[in-house]
Amino acid sequence: MTDRRNAPHARPSVPGRPLPVVVTAARVLVLLLVLVPVPAGAEGGPRRDHATDPEAVGVTGEDDPRLAAFDRMMRAFLAGRAIPGAALAVTRHGRLVYARGFGFADRDAGRPVRPRTLFRVASVSKTLTAATVLHLAGRGRLRLDDPVLDVLGPEVSGGDRPPADPRWSRVTVREALQHRGGWDREASFDPMFRPVAIAREFGVEPPAGPDLIIRSMLRRPLDFDPGARYAYSNFGYCLLGRVIEKVAGQDYGRAGGRGVGAPAPGHHGPGDAPRAHAPRGPRAR
Repeated sequence: MTDRRNAPHARPSVPGRPLPVVVTAARVLVLLLVLVPVPAGAEGGPRRDHATDPEAVGVTGEDDPRLAAFDRMMRAFLAGRAIPGAALAVTRHGRLVYARGFGFADRDAGRPVRPRTLFRVASVSKTLTAATVLHLAGRGRLRLDDPVLDVLGPEVSGGDRPPADPRWSRVTVREALQHRGGWDREASFDPMFRPVAIAREFGVEPPAGPDLIIRSMLRRPLDFDPGARYAYSNFGYCLLGRVIEKVAGQDYGRAGGRGVGAPAPGHHGPGDAPRAHAPRGPRAR
């Protein structure tokens, strides 16, 4: 269910002045484009084929003819790739100027994507995590070359013996950010997808949370020397989430929000979403 409090109204930041529709990094910032597969099914009644016809892709949210190029781009993108639904938000000079939904959030139920429809952001959270870590480093709260275990402290082991692999002590924040920490899910496994097995390892009710997953991994050897090569690692970013909590002294969602200026995943539960417009004047908290 989508919360309709503070519903967005994507109005231009300068009333009456045409806005450019050419997307450039210097002029317009595209905040987030999220795509979600939904079950295929008929919605009932005759309609044009969404999968091939851009004009058949439904659109929700406030219409601004000056920004119609975004509508055309998104409708063509969905139709050309048979994507059921998506949402796009755009800011200019720190203010939301465009927020629209496209296609279906639930095709079987005929429920459209709206500007405030919530999506599972999955690994988009890595971008927010990295930005928050860099923000904290820029403020002198931590150093990128600090060993992760030094930042987290001895309590991260939960009283267990020292790490099974002495190379653990060399893994730095920078290496975790760069997917060079020493974990390779292709060579071993991805612990982030084994919460039930890890919970059983510790004799607790599943699923295991981040702290137990870290304790479990401390009992295992690394897959390669820290910094030696790249291997995409969900677990490395699990560690960085705990680094953020430790340094900021608060939970990941709140720390992420303060770090990059917008709440990170986990800060908003179902039915809750951030305000549509950037605040005027002093920054809101």
